[in-house]
Amino acid sequence: MAGMALSRHALKKRLDAVLKAVEGEGYDDALARIHKEQRRFPRSVYFMALERQIEQLREFKNANEPAVMQRKDILDSLPVLAQRALEHPEASPETLRVDSATINPPTEHDAALKWLLTQYLQNAYAHLVRGDYESALAEIQRMYILDPGNTQAHDLELRISKAREKTAG
Repeated sequence: MAGMALSRHALKKRLDAVLKAVEGEGYDDALARIHKEQRRFPRSVYFMALERQIEQLREFKNANEPAVMQRKDILDSLPVLAQRALEHPEASPETLRVDSATINPPTEHDAALKWLLTQYLQNAYAHLVRGDYESALAEIQRMYILDPGNTQAHDLELRISKAREKTAG
């Protein structure tokens, strides 16, 4: 029991360090810290969500896009995601579907999972439109991690493959 409290305390400190890095726009540092947590909890939807949100912040910064509202929404979501990661670090897509009632109300987790999948799908499509097929496929792979049987991911993956072949040939 004391070991569990100690590890939870250590995880909280690590998550606080991620949030502090984001606050200072140290996105690469924040991502490196999240990647370390993902090695500990490879199927955690919360760490995947944190990773994607921080990546988007980094993309906004690098592109110098005036995405003020999107940036604010992301920054507002990070503490909530970090808290969920702290409370349920091993929450995978499977546990959210199978055992969601013991974690939180199912609708919250279902909505979070659906939102994340939608984000990945939108990002994949945006990459496809720009001709960045590798990034599009990376987004599809993220979808498969969360939902291996996702038909939208499969359909878009086929579309990306066809577009890739068309430009190569």
